[in-house]
Amino acid sequence: MNGSTWDSGLNIIENPKVLIPRKLVAVCKKIQEHVGDNEFSILCKGEWREKGFRISEEFIIPKQEVGTASVDYTEPLEKYKQQGFNTVIHSHPFSSDSDFSEADKETINTHFTCSLLFTPSGISKGVLSVQVNSSIKLQIPVSIEIVEEDVEIPKEMLENIKERKMTYYYERKKKKRKYNLREEEMFQEYPVLFFTF
Repeated sequence: MNGSTWDSGLNIIENPKVLIPRKLVAVCKKIQEHVGDNEFSILCKGEWREKGFRISEEFIIPKQEVGTASVDYTEPLEKYKQQGFNTVIHSHPFSSDSDFSEADKETINTHFTCSLLFTPSGISKGVLSVQVNSSIKLQIPVSIEIVEEDVEIPKEMLENIKERKMTYYYERKKKKRKYNLREEEMFQEYPVLFFTF
C-alpha cells in the first residue's frame, strides 16, 4: 500500500481467451475424418497464463461410443482428470456455426475447467467454468485464438549457422577488371552489377 493506492498484484483478465495450438486443430480434423458424421470427444491439458487459458498439445482419446448427436464415455474420466486433463473438446460435425446444445451446457461443459467445440470450420466456441461455491458454477464464454507452439532451440545449435559473406563485382566496359566492393559502395557508385555466391 502506497498512500491511497493499493496494488493487488493480480493479473486481471477482462475478456478471456483460450489459446489453442494449431497442431490440436489438425488432430481434431483427423479424428473427424475417422468418425465421419459422428461426434467425438478428446481430453487435453490447459492452464491459466497471463493472456488467458493456454491449451497444450497433449491429448487423450477416452473410450467412447459415438453417434450423430451424442458421445457416451465407456470408461470413468476421473483418472484422466487427476492426471491434469482439465479440458474437453467435442465435435458437432454438421454445422460450421454450431453452438453448444442445452445438453452440452448442463453436462459436458460443467465437468471441465474448459470446454471447446469443434465444427467443420475448426474450434469455434468455448467456455471456461469457474466454481463460485458448492452450488454455483459460472460458465464464461471465451474467444478462441489459434497459436503456433513456442519452439526452443538451444543457443549453441543456432550458433552453428553462419551467414555466408557475399562478394559484389562490377565491370567497366573498357577494362574487364573486377573489384570487390562493400555493399554501400556498390549501390552508390556502380550501376552495372552481378553477384556471386
